[in-house]
Amino acid sequence: MYDNILIVEYRKRFEYVLNPLSGEYERHEITDIVEMEYPDSGVAKSYKDDIDEMWEDYLLKNGAKK
Repeated sequence: MYDNILIVEYRKRFEYVLNPLSGEYERHEITDIVEMEYPDSGVAKSYKDDIDEMWEDYLLKNGAKK
């Protein structure tokens, strides 16, 4: 539809996962990603602001931020 894509990354973290083949723990980087198409930069900023607000609400609700 549009050629522009807004990509927002949240909750970048590392987890250790046991590799069943080697028996060793491996460090994996995990990131939550939101992707949205947008027609212009004004709409992209509006999308990002909405996502930021939802993320702040989530953190407050779940005790991650005071």
